Amino acid sequence: MWRSLTLVPVGAVDKDFVQGLIRELSSRVPLRVEVGSCVSLVECQAAGGQYLARSLLEILPSNGEEVTLGLTEADLCTPGRLYVFGQAAVGKGVGVVSLYRLLYAHHGWSPEKGLLMERVVKVALHEAGHAMGLLHCDWACVMRLCTSVYQIDGAPTWFCSSCKTKLGWPE
Repeated sequence: MWRSLTLVPVGAVDKDFVQGLIRELSSRVPLRVEVGSCVSLVECQAAGGQYLARSLLEILPSNGEEVTLGLTEADLCTPGRLYVFGQAAVGKGVGVVSLYRLLYAHHGWSPEKGLLMERVVKVALHEAGHAMGLLHCDWACVMRLCTSVYQIDGAPTWFCSSCKTKLGWPE
């Protein structure tokens, strides 16, 4: 059973933003949410200055009771995908979230601070769900597959009752 969620800054991430994210996540999950020690980006660059998400997962600690979620401003990719907002090792307690595609104007405009936080909360909850063993969900749920920032904007910030049941969380 998962007891806590630790956010680990990977590279330079704004400390105030991390603290705000901790507050937001604490209000949405029945886990202790805290910040861990920052880790540096490893030499796992792919073409074009991106980082392989899978390589970042390998540098994050995992112990079976604690979900570790890396948070980075680096642009992430994975084989077969030009970019990803995040990635997790399903059921292994480890995931990573990238602010890059949520933060910068790749979609034509930069979001204001509140919208950026909402997007990051959704991606963080989604990747934490995968890290705790959840797969994609077809219901109105944060575990719904989102491949664009516009889909993220339309996604809910909560787990559906089916996913909560799978996690052993109360309704």
